[in-house]
Amino acid sequence: MAHGIGAQLAISMVVAALAGCSSFGWGRSDPPPGAPRGDRLPSAAEKFLAELDTDRDGVVTRAELEGALRVDFDMLDLNRNGGLDHDEVWTENNRRWTESRTTTSPLFDWNKDTIVDFDEFSSTTRSSFRQLDRNADGTVDRDELRSRPVRRVIVIPQR
Repeated sequence: MAHGIGAQLAISMVVAALAGCSSFGWGRSDPPPGAPRGDRLPSAAEKFLAELDTDRDGVVTRAELEGALRVDFDMLDLNRNGGLDHDEVWTENNRRWTESRTTTSPLFDWNKDTIVDFDEFSSTTRSSFRQLDRNADGTVDRDELRSRPVRRVIVIPQR
């Protein structure tokens, strides 16, 4: 990865694109149902594959995603203490805001232990990967990147 924050940026862009943002070519100009869409992916999906598909087989595996996230996390953990402290989080959140504005997903210390650990750092990106993995096989391929998002509904039983 050339710039170190590839995993989270790439997956955020492709999730936004597949959510139906008209700037990525979906919306009112969609072909009729059943019409061929061609092999071309939206630019965000191409970036996703370029950043995360390390073996260049056209499929991003969960292992490839985790590897990219680990590289990104380690680059941000300047003091090498295994977690992102206040200054490291502030710097990264500021960079994200400057780069992406309203599509930013900020880092947050969910368990309030004064550091953002790897799981907290990775949670949004992992969740986005699960949304892209339409057939739940632990990979995201070109077909899944081409299709519209599937909304998964979680039913919480009432007591």
